[in-house]
Amino acid sequence: MKKIRLLLILPLFVNAKINTSHFETTKTINIPNCTNVVQHNYGYSPNTYNDSIPILIEGCMDANASNFNADATEAGFDQYGNSLCVYASCDDIPTWGCLYADGFGTFNADFSAIQCSEYGGTPCEEPSSDVVGCMDSNASNYDSLATVQGYDQYNNLQCVYASCDDIPTWGCLYADGFGTFNADFSAIQCSEYGGTPCEEPACAPLDFTTVNTGVNMTIFLNLDSVSIDLADGDMIGVFFTNEAGDLVCAGSSAWTGSSITVAAWADDTFTSLVDGFSAGESIVWKTETSSGVYDIVPTYDNGEGIFIANGLLIVNSLEFVYSCTGTLGIGCTDETAINYDPNAIQDDGTCIPTVVGCMDAHYLEFDSAANVFDQTLCLTWKVEGCMDAFACNFDSTANFNNETCEFPLEGFDCQGNCISGSDISVNNGNNLNEISWTISDCDGTELATGGEAPYHGCVELGENYVLNLQDSDGDGWNGTEMIIEDNAYTLTNGFEQSFVVGSCGIEGCMDALACNFDSTATIDNETCEYAEEYFDCDGVCLNDYDNDGECDEVDYDDGLGIDNAKELKHRIYPNPVENKLNFSHNHKKEVLDIQIYNTIGVLIYEDRIKTVENDVTIDVKNISPGMYMIKISNGKHSSSTTWIKK
Repeated sequence: MKKIRLLLILPLFVNAKINTSHFETTKTINIPNCTNVVQHNYGYSPNTYNDSIPILIEGCMDANASNFNADATEAGFDQYGNSLCVYASCDDIPTWGCLYADGFGTFNADFSAIQCSEYGGTPCEEPSSDVVGCMDSNASNYDSLATVQGYDQYNNLQCVYASCDDIPTWGCLYADGFGTFNADFSAIQCSEYGGTPCEEPACAPLDFTTVNTGVNMTIFLNLDSVSIDLADGDMIGVFFTNEAGDLVCAGSSAWTGSSITVAAWADDTFTSLVDGFSAGESIVWKTETSSGVYDIVPTYDNGEGIFIANGLLIVNSLEFVYSCTGTLGIGCTDETAINYDPNAIQDDGTCIPTVVGCMDAHYLEFDSAANVFDQTLCLTWKVEGCMDAFACNFDSTANFNNETCEFPLEGFDCQGNCISGSDISVNNGNNLNEISWTISDCDGTELATGGEAPYHGCVELGENYVLNLQDSDGDGWNGTEMIIEDNAYTLTNGFEQSFVVGSCGIEGCMDALACNFDSTATIDNETCEYAEEYFDCDGVCLNDYDNDGECDEVDYDDGLGIDNAKELKHRIYPNPVENKLNFSHNHKKEVLDIQIYNTIGVLIYEDRIKTVENDVTIDVKNISPGMYMIKISNGKHSSSTTWIKK
């Protein structure tokens, strides 16, 4: 109950008149809580007080209070005896007591912190030397000043945690505290009391599936004893670290006793994924039983526990270190499986069928599906090589084809020689997309054809054939060559050039103007013979008007003269020609126009000469080899002849 304090205020009179009977005197008097009071005496006449006495001001006179009144003349109290001072916190109060919204009451024998709280106040008590509170910094109500951990009446920690990630041990989260699990208080009771259970998570089951990569290390376990009870079927595995930093099984065996074998597989080189042990990598051992997952510390007899491809490692003992609670009652329930768990009640679909076989990849009997090693099934040592008798690298001793066979190009043997026909190649050069070529027999039947380069093949050519080289831009093959056996051919310049290899047709003189012209010849053999000028092949004048044996062309006495028009005739020699083209004609001392055309009618040479003699020589060394036509004209008559440039 609040204390009650009565305040008695006596009345004061202001501006009172006092009668004096005799004389006037002036006197200053002191009245408590008043200032500047002057007494006037008028003898025996009444006295008059002319100065004012101030009004009493009641209020909060504590400067630490939020409602401090500097004009107050008297400390104010309410009807319960509580100070009218209002304080923001216990740090501002003058003594220990109770904070109200409109005042402050001190503690005494009849008024304690309990009554303060009951009346809606805030107790401000003197702190003891021990501060009780939550001392766990992970809790949301952590008290840095606490010296004693607080507990409620149920012995729960007076610490409040946001989630199971913050708790100090496995237990029950309440809105205002935390209780640890024990033999008499489990997750079930936690839920029944409205709490949130925070239980130790069970380990994820180990995956003992392995990838057979073809190369392994054999590990023999010959154990004197083990530090935990292992049931038949409990898996023991060796683990490597993959590119993601995860441990992955690379070999395992089911426990069947003190002597078992584990094949530890190596990382293959065919994929970018890490799917096995790397050379020199430390081997990590793990097992899973009905009681949980264990890390294994082995003792080796002949090594340091690092992976060596095709190596052998012997283990003398295994020390098992508990890691975490396993998935109790869940596992492989198939007794025939390699990972059968006799303690499993519910099958988790992880059963691995037992496959006994040779697990050494050095033998032909190697079984990639096997997961239980039987050395007696390994019979034939593997010899790798090419087993195709038609391959150039055929190995008659090989019993395992390693897909390394090498075969010659079609039509060639293993030494690069043509099996039949002639070796033809077109080498690299410039502007390869412009070139093309054909090879035909003498009858025009195409034997081979090609475009661009390079080319390499075997073609049945025979002894006689025609090679035709083409260039679409007319600037030749620019260094590209066709090699037939030991002979090289190229198109120096121009659009096209032909080469006759061997002999195609009947040789003879093919010039109809020649005396020995052979109408059956298909190949000009440069044997043509011509009559003397103005004479026929029998030596008789072609024109002899007066029959005097002197040809009219030079007979000045037959009355015909030498200016009579006559047909223009000429002959070419030699044919084919290499550098110098010669021709004789029957119009000397005349102006002749000479023109040379290729086989597609393009003019490639032109000249005008004034003849002195009947024989003329033309330099054709810069003309590409091939077939051409020469035309000679004197303005009235002309004649043409086909010739070949070597």
